[in-house]
Amino acid sequence: MIPDKPEATGWTYVYKSGEDLKYIAEDEYEAKKEELPLLSLAIKYPIQKFEDKLYFDLKDLQNKLELEESKMHEGVRSNISNAEIGHDQPLYYSISKISGNL
Repeated sequence: MIPDKPEATGWTYVYKSGEDLKYIAEDEYEAKKEELPLLSLAIKYPIQKFEDKLYFDLKDLQNKLELEESKMHEGVRSNISNAEIGHDQPLYYSISKISGNL
């Protein structure tokens, strides 16, 4: 999935920088996680020619979400422990495609 690192396995983190897609392999995540913007994709399954299959514009989506860091975690709690999710913790959103339906 990572064009210059085809041997990479595990999670791949993808984000947009300018007009280019940037990739961070699982083994690079700890060292490079500060590079990730507020909106990025985390993908476990390797997808060949991912850039040709990206069906939405990450930059446009980020602009539409208008994320305000101060409000991102407001009122968000763990559904397991009921503890408040802090600003230093990521929020995850997922979409699944099953039988062609989102």
